[in-house]
Amino acid sequence: MQPAKNKTKSPLKKRLIWFIIATLSFLLTSCSNDVESTEIGSFSNITKANDAIGFSLLKQVEPDENGNIFISPTSALLVMLMVYNGTDGNTRTEIENALNVDGLTEKEVNEAARALMDMLHQKEEKIEVKIANSLWLNDAFSFNDDFSKTMNDYFAAEIDAIDVHDPSSAKRINDWVNNETNGLIDEIVESPLPEDLLAYIINALYFNGTWQYAFNKDQTFDELFFTENGEIELPFMILHEELAYFETDTLQAVKLPYGDGKMNMQVFLPRDNVAVDELVNELSEATWKKWQESFTEREGTIHLPKFRLEYEAILNGPLQQLGIKEAFTDQADFTNMVPPEADVYLSEVKQKTFIEVDEDGTEAAAVTSAEIRLTSTLEEDTTFHMHVNRPFIFAIYDEESETILFLGLIKAPEGNV
Repeated sequence: MQPAKNKTKSPLKKRLIWFIIATLSFLLTSCSNDVESTEIGSFSNITKANDAIGFSLLKQVEPDENGNIFISPTSALLVMLMVYNGTDGNTRTEIENALNVDGLTEKEVNEAARALMDMLHQKEEKIEVKIANSLWLNDAFSFNDDFSKTMNDYFAAEIDAIDVHDPSSAKRINDWVNNETNGLIDEIVESPLPEDLLAYIINALYFNGTWQYAFNKDQTFDELFFTENGEIELPFMILHEELAYFETDTLQAVKLPYGDGKMNMQVFLPRDNVAVDELVNELSEATWKKWQESFTEREGTIHLPKFRLEYEAILNGPLQQLGIKEAFTDQADFTNMVPPEADVYLSEVKQKTFIEVDEDGTEAAAVTSAEIRLTSTLEEDTTFHMHVNRPFIFAIYDEESETILFLGLIKAPEGNV
């Protein structure tokens, strides 16, 4: 694949009003205990970078044919942090600036990344979060020893050699992806592999959460969901409970907790007279912080559609918009990854995601791959009623580390759940 060039987005064949902004943000309870006081500053930089990537990607990636988007800023961040460790010079400086880690040492960045993964990873009766990293290296080359050690020590990454001419190599990579996402995503690379491939750097992220307050399946009924071009009949779940909630002149918002309440899905529903695009455009660190500070406990009722979504996006353009440009060109400096004579560049960053929401809870996964190739081949009521039957924003959130793991934008829910 040629180094990325900026492209004008093609017009959507079908524009739909409904957006879902899905933010799986898992922040573990023991955040303050797990991160040493000397690491809190660098950890904060990493979580801010996570959210910034999410907001940027949400506004820039291409929606699917129904206008839907579902991304994982955390998966993208972890891949780009692994890529960062292999760079030097201006290539590294651009990534540092884009990821908000400029001013930190490499060790501080990697310790913060490891702390984030440690906090997010958990398995209990009602919540499971699994994070895995792997690198797949063309067996004609070798990584620098220091780079391999960093991948092992800080990212717990598996490093495997592959024969790019062997058709089974793609299957090995995809089998790893399938296993680490519990079968939700079964492919991230295609066969045959590029002959000029140096390596794939891959992150897999899996989430499974059971609602703290389950929706009663006997109270799920078909209702209309209103899109820009008409209406869709979908199964809607109904819950009456005391929940964290807030409302303004432009939106309603509610938290739906998982398990013991450390993580939640947050749903943001624009008012009838507000386009969901307006909320998307407002998304920023300041807006998100304001929203999080606005929630208070209130009794009320929510009608939420069941839905299932698979999504795929190429992240080159959005990452370049963040300032990561040289890595995608023949000027890229990856001398911390491989010897200088192996002249390489970042060819493609791709992400695939999956989410399913039903009466029991939510299951979601993301896989992000960075493809490194050789440049030699370049070319007033206190109660509330919230009926989610039009465009809305939702987030799955864990209250303490303030990290957004998944961020999505859906204009038309897809049923068949």
